[in-house]
Amino acid sequence: MPRLVVYGRSTPYPDMDRWHQWLAKHEVEFVEFDINDDPEAFRKVVEWAGHQSVPTLVIAADDGVDPVTPPAALPLGRGPAPSTAARCSPSLASGRSKASSSGTGFRSAPSS
Repeated sequence: MPRLVVYGRSTPYPDMDRWHQWLAKHEVEFVEFDINDDPEAFRKVVEWAGHQSVPTLVIAADDGVDPVTPPAALPLGRGPAPSTAARCSPSLASGRSKASSSGTGFRSAPSS
């Protein structure tokens, strides 16, 4: 069964606040990755969106975390230069990597 995967961040950000407000009103199961703490999640979001777009919502197959259908390539000139991802994330630029959250942010809707 497809599932919702959310790539977000734990630092204060208006769109993430709106996302969490929406979640408080709807019963939705999802897996969440924090792009601030997970270099692989950060890399995926920048690859898909061209920048650190949060929240990035993905419909994944079964236990997957990648989109069922890969996103279309960004139009020429739309995305950042290849080195932008490294500049945005010091851990990526230096080659250091924090442990992946591997979906530990799983949340399920509260029971009524």
